[in-house]
Amino acid sequence: MELFTDIINNGFDAYRIECLQGKNVLATRPLWEEVFSEDSKAFTDYYFANKALSNTTFICRHLSTEQIVSMVHLTPYEMTIQKTGVPTFYIVGVATKKSHRHRGLMSTLLNKSFEYAARLLCPFVFLMPANPAIYEPFGFSYIYARPQYSVPEIIKRREIYINHLSATGIQVQYLEKETFPKILSALSDFAAETLFAQYDYYLTRSPSYYNILLSELYAQNGGIYTFSLHNRLEGYFLYTEEESRPFIQELLFSHKLHSYLDSPNYVNSPDNGLFAASMDSLFDNSNAVPYVMSTLFPAPLSECKPIIMAKNLLSGQESTSIPNYSHATSSNITDYVNFLSTHKGFINEIV
Repeated sequence: MELFTDIINNGFDAYRIECLQGKNVLATRPLWEEVFSEDSKAFTDYYFANKALSNTTFICRHLSTEQIVSMVHLTPYEMTIQKTGVPTFYIVGVATKKSHRHRGLMSTLLNKSFEYAARLLCPFVFLMPANPAIYEPFGFSYIYARPQYSVPEIIKRREIYINHLSATGIQVQYLEKETFPKILSALSDFAAETLFAQYDYYLTRSPSYYNILLSELYAQNGGIYTFSLHNRLEGYFLYTEEESRPFIQELLFSHKLHSYLDSPNYVNSPDNGLFAASMDSLFDNSNAVPYVMSTLFPAPLSECKPIIMAKNLLSGQESTSIPNYSHATSSNITDYVNFLSTHKGFINEIV
């Protein structure tokens, strides 16, 4: 697709709108480091070495200084919605240099991003808002709440944690950074089977998805624990650890592992140790936090604070121009945001 440039002059300075791809996206790093100064150097190094290269990024370049002063990154993903893959973009890295804010630059870039995604026939885009009030005027609303798991104290003593669960018949393994590439295909196969059985929609998880995701987690002092029964992978959780505080980023267990944790075999085990009798006590998930936004659903998903928002792109066009994704669901979906907000989904950790 031809990438365009445009000149805007809104009564302040003149700017050039550009669309960057490939190695050209790396030029946005100085602005990223300035605006997202809370990100560690290790994470920023990882992101621009591994993830940014796949982005399509819209920028405002100040004509007088040639400096990039505003940006919006679009990261491509596939969402599986009832058996069918649907293309979408995750919007990230939304930032404007402080001295150039309140000049309409971000509005221009967001609208250019929506136009671009619609030209590629993406039915919706989604993001994780730092401040939902910024995105609601653009038609975004909440679609997804991610469970927030507290980490058992015992996890800080890795060998004890593994031994306690292993004594109950669950094989637990912490994967060292050097060995995690060996399990990428197994993780992808497990996720495909488990997510299909438990959810109406979810981000498609390929081996390359896990390769990128785990690389990011290790860059944040985290990693992955896998759970198996009878040598078959039945679950995992991903975590990060900053300032000695571990945080569960994503947890996915099969129905089989859920049932085992609730069974007398596990509950009555003499070596059950510090773990109580149910899945909910293994990881306390009482505080679900909404996580992603989308459009056409103005109210929060629940009493919890939402996390992800999304925006419809194609529902206002003529039906002949809307891609035929209808076979993915029981009805013809043009309002994808409403579907996502009213059906059971699994998005969780994204990069």
